Parts: sequence; C-alpha cells; structure tokens
Amino acid sequence: MDFGRFNDVVEYTQRFEFARGPDKVTTLRAAVAEHIRPGMAIHTGITHAFPYALCAEITRRFHGTRPGFTIYSLGAVNHVVIWVLERFVKKLVSSYCGDVYPAPGPNPAFNDAYVSGEVEFENWSVLTYSLRMLAGAMGWPFVPTRSLLGSSMENDNAASMRVLDDPEWGRVALLKPAHPDISLYHAWAADRSGNAIFAPPYAENVWGAMASRGGAILTCERVVDTEFIRRHSAFARLPGRYVKAVVHAPMGAHPGGFFPGGIADVESYAEDYDFIVDFRMANRKPETFTPWLDEWVLSVPDHEAYVRKLGAERIAMLKARSAPDFWRRDLAAFEKELSDSPGCNGAEFMTVAAAREIARRVRAGGHSMILAGQGSSNLAAWLAFYALREGGVPCELVAETGFYGYSPRPASPFLFNFYNIPACTTLTDAMQTLGVFVGGSQASCIGSLSAGQVDGNGNLNSTCIPGAYYLVGSGGANDVASTARELVVTVPLSPMRYLEQVPYVTAPGHTVAAIVSEECIMRRGPDGAFRIEALLGEGGAAEDRVRSIRGKCGFELAAAPGLDFEPAPALRDLKLLRSFDPRRAFLR
Repeated sequence: MDFGRFNDVVEYTQRFEFARGPDKVTTLRAAVAEHIRPGMAIHTGITHAFPYALCAEITRRFHGTRPGFTIYSLGAVNHVVIWVLERFVKKLVSSYCGDVYPAPGPNPAFNDAYVSGEVEFENWSVLTYSLRMLAGAMGWPFVPTRSLLGSSMENDNAASMRVLDDPEWGRVALLKPAHPDISLYHAWAADRSGNAIFAPPYAENVWGAMASRGGAILTCERVVDTEFIRRHSAFARLPGRYVKAVVHAPMGAHPGGFFPGGIADVESYAEDYDFIVDFRMANRKPETFTPWLDEWVLSVPDHEAYVRKLGAERIAMLKARSAPDFWRRDLAAFEKELSDSPGCNGAEFMTVAAAREIARRVRAGGHSMILAGQGSSNLAAWLAFYALREGGVPCELVAETGFYGYSPRPASPFLFNFYNIPACTTLTDAMQTLGVFVGGSQASCIGSLSAGQVDGNGNLNSTCIPGAYYLVGSGGANDVASTARELVVTVPLSPMRYLEQVPYVTAPGHTVAAIVSEECIMRRGPDGAFRIEALLGEGGAAEDRVRSIRGKCGFELAAAPGLDFEPAPALRDLKLLRSFDPRRAFLR
C-alpha cells in the first residue's frame, strides 16, 4: 500500500490491530500429547487457581507408566498426591507438601515416598522458591535473599545456592535460577495466541512460565479476542510468546476455586471443600484411592465429561458460594452449633492467649503488620487484629500468597479462603508480601506462626524428622522467621513437640519472642533462654503446674519470678473465635 490518501494509513494500521500471533487453541489431550514427555521437569504454576484440569489429563496419559517426572510445585497438594501415588515422580521441588483442608497436615503419600526414598524431596520456602523462578525468567545467574540462612535448607540446598559472608552486607544467600522444562497454568481468560489474564492474588506469579525452557501450557475459563485482553490489560500477566498451547477449560481449577475479582464476563466459583475432603479420605489407602481415581480421572474421557459428572446442581452451588457476601449464609448454617458457653477448651484458650500476646507486642513494638500463618496461629492473628482495631491501633493483616490489608470474615478458618479476597485493600504476590511487607527496608511486621516442633532456641520444625517422617515443609515460615521483627509461636505442649533440639530447622528461632501453649506463655528471659512467664488460668497450685509443664518440655525451662496468670477468655472473644472456625477444624 502506497498511502496515497491519509485514510490509507489509518486503514493499514487497523488491518493489524486485532491479530496477534498464531492460533494455539487446542484440546487438553493434544496439548499433553505434544508437550509432555517422560523425564521432564514439570512446573505446576500456582496463582490463586491450580491447573487441575491439565494435571488430570497428564494422569490419564501416563497412568500405568513410570515417567520419572521432576515436579516443581509451590504447594504440592491434591494434584501431586495423585502423581506420587501413581509413581510418576522421582523428585519433588516444593515449599509445602501435604493436605490443606480442612486443616493443614501431613499426607501419607508424601510420607511413604519420603521414608522409602522413592521420591527425592527438595525443600524451599515460599519466597525462595518464587525467587528462583524469577531469576530463571530474568536470566540472572543468581538472586539474593536473607531467607534460609541458619536453617537446615541452607545445607540441604548447597548445590543450588551459595552463601556470601560479607563484612558490610552480612550473610546473604545467593540462589541459582530454576529452569523447568514446561509450565502448567490456569488463567481467567486468554486469546487464541496465548495472551493471558490471571486472577489475583498471584502467589508465585507467572515467572515460572517465563523461566521454563518450553514455555507454558495454558488452560483458561474463556477464550476471548485480543480486544478483550486489551480492555483488561491491567490483569494480563503472560504474553502469548511464552505460551505453547491454549485450552478452553471452564471449571479447570476445580476442586480449587476461581475468583475473578471484578473483571467483567468471567464467572467465579468457590473451592469445592466437600470434594477435597472426600479425596483426602480416599487417598489414605490403596483400596479407597484406586476406585476414586477410576471414578474421577481414568474413566472420565476428557474435561468436558468431568464437568458433566460434577453436575449442574453442584456447579451452581459452587458459583453461588463465590459471592462476596456468601459467608453470612455459611455462618448462619452453624448458628445452633456456635456455643455461647463461657467455658473453653485448651485449643481455644491457647489461641486467645496468643492473640493477646500478639496485640501486646504490636502496641509495645509499634508494628504495622501481622503476618498470619496457618491453623491456630492464623486465628490468633485474626483475633489480635480486631482487638487492636477496636483499641484504635492501626495494624494490617498479611497472608503469604498475596493478601494485604484485609478484615477477616467469619465462617472459614482457611488462611487463603475466598471470603477474605474482597476484604483486601491490596491483592499481590508472595514476593511482595514476604519480601517487601515482611522483610523489606521499611517493614515492621510481627509474625504469628505454628509448627510441628520447637526447641529451646526457638527453632521451628515443620518439615521432617530426617529419614523417619515427613511433615509438610516450610511454606512461608522460614521467610517470616528470617526477616520479621519478631514472632509469636503457637504450639500445643507435649514431649514430642517441645525438644532440646529440633531434628530439622525449618525456621531459625532468633526472632521468636514468645511461645504459647494451652498451659502457659514462654518468653525469653534476660539470658536469652525461654522461661515460663504466665500460666493460662488461675486454677491449681503454681508450683505443681510448673512442674507438670517441665515434664512435658524437652528443654530446660525456668519459671520467671513473679509468675503471671493469663485470665480466662472473655465470652465475646470466644464467640468471635468460634465464628472464624465454626466447623472446629482447629478448635477441637
């Protein structure tokens, strides 16, 4: 075209306005057949949605074989449980390996694979795992961090990191980049050439797709035109040049959920908790796992058939549950079960005492943020948040996958539940929450964590008893312990949990300021050692109670002079606490 007229220029540019690259839309079966091969390092990318439909198709294709995959997964949960039980996995690179609902905990499939040595476990924290993907995408030879230092992961991962001990900078870990062979992601929407929109919060973000040698296979709720991508470009995270295949897969994150956060034309659906619990029960034994796998994966020919099998009624229920105010209806269903009794059990007293301890330390230390961990430590952070707000103390809640500035809603104690997404003032990713909000140059954050074990130095173990038992891994615990101003740790008292020295250091204890159990509060004394400073409740002789606590504790434990007594929880605190956990996942 010679552009003889002015309008010729306009028409010429418009010819190329909406066409963006080759058409990559295909089927799940074709995408997996073309791009997944035995021996690959497969990265299952996690934003707030999991690529479950893709994982199911890989299971169908490789069932009955041993493809020897290396799996990269920030959270190795249901999808990786299946692959481990199917014996697909030779190595697992992750920050968390276990169950997540109704309560986080070890999964026997991971434990058996760990103890037998059939699967090699490479443990990282949430931040360091994500940083390695970022480094891979950026083409960096390394990326610095202060996480992992002083933990067992520092030694275990020596082949993938170096420690710099500089007189000016101090000790810094330099992490090598990660380069999986292929990434799997589930998006809100994508155009036919793979330009994709993702739902916040972003967790590890999409760096893995750009770090992978083979790019990404992408499922999405909708295939849209490029103009739709342009209109929502603020949510676009992945350019099509990194995408090998696009698959239209509505409900592709099920049994996980999908919350589009205000974007038009894309329906949301909640996590299918009943389905997750059923799977958790089924995968405990071969005689229950095998029929479950046959019913929900192997005998289902494709994703469309899977959605039909879920049924219109179930899908309608999940879509209804994703409404921002559905938590009110959810909570109302437990009105009769929510006890008004002023009496409390040990788990409730421990959680309330931990909340009070957090609130005291926020007031004294001027902290501006609370990082909420999983389980009872999460409930303690939520209670502390409301107590501080009621007292006029500004303090924001943070959760590691990208939640910031939320007021926790009742009805579900799950840390990353959908009810809290609309309550956030910022939805971001793990690098911002853990790297900036918790450990950044202007951060003033207190962490509230739980752990499987704790020792006399405050070191925490949530990873493993080497060679004998696999717990769950670090998650974000190491990152918080490495950089937060201080920690309050909630651990039930028992000889198996309170040790002279933990067998594996998931998180070093130098920032642990207090340890709360259902019997007492321990704080560091003038010599740096933990001592009993408060007993929970006023019943019984103090000397007898101290003697009993020492008998359950594996490290030397003194009692502070002028021992305090933590008063029983007020009924209003118990009511609020029980509303957060009406199913009593953590309050039994």
